[in-house]
Amino acid sequence: MLKFCRILSTLVLFTAVPLLKADSDLLRGESTPTGNGFYESEWLGVFFTNDSDWIYQSGLGWLYCTAASTTDAMWLYSLDLGWIFTGNSTFPSIYTDGSKAWIYFSDESSGDPLFYNFSGEYFFSLGAPDSATQVVSEGDLVTRAHEVSGQVQILNNGVIEITGFNYDGGGVDVRAVVSTSANYDDFTVLTGDLLLDGGYSGATLRFYLPNDFSTDQLLYLSIWCIPVRISFGDVVLAP
Repeated sequence: MLKFCRILSTLVLFTAVPLLKADSDLLRGESTPTGNGFYESEWLGVFFTNDSDWIYQSGLGWLYCTAASTTDAMWLYSLDLGWIFTGNSTFPSIYTDGSKAWIYFSDESSGDPLFYNFSGEYFFSLGAPDSATQVVSEGDLVTRAHEVSGQVQILNNGVIEITGFNYDGGGVDVRAVVSTSANYDDFTVLTGDLLLDGGYSGATLRFYLPNDFSTDQLLYLSIWCIPVRISFGDVVLAP
């Protein structure tokens, strides 16, 4: 369990889906407490929470709960799958916003839990690389200011991942942006404000390529200071 707590403290995640109000009370309220922070839900199974809005379910991993009027339909944020939509009326079928596809969750008693992607018609596991996921383009951020660096990959499922991300956290209104122009004359904002006391050291940022871009385009990604219109670090991503 401590391993997963460390993941939460070091992993920085962003998504193109608007942030929703957090609330895990509804899920806890309909579940039976079994002691030591564990609950049992009739549809989700056993999960752990330390009374925060994050829960841990053995097959799905860490999930961030958002406010809902009923558990029939809930938006959750998964560290592995991104934003997902499910509930007691649809589970174990889960809609994944990042891939715009429905998947089926099979919590196997032995080995890694399996998922089936209905759209792509393939199985995958969170405990192993998804065989259908491939790197489309990659490159290193060129440092321009504020010690920004890191390795950027775009995957064929639209996920953008920056690993080994370093940034001193300074500036004014600094965000990750993507553009089809090398001059960033027109760009789309990918994240919220990245300003952070103490900065980032070896962090991982994950977010999704907006629908009006394609993974087979030549793209320019920057850690961009919005009001000053300068890049703190950028990379050219060619498919």
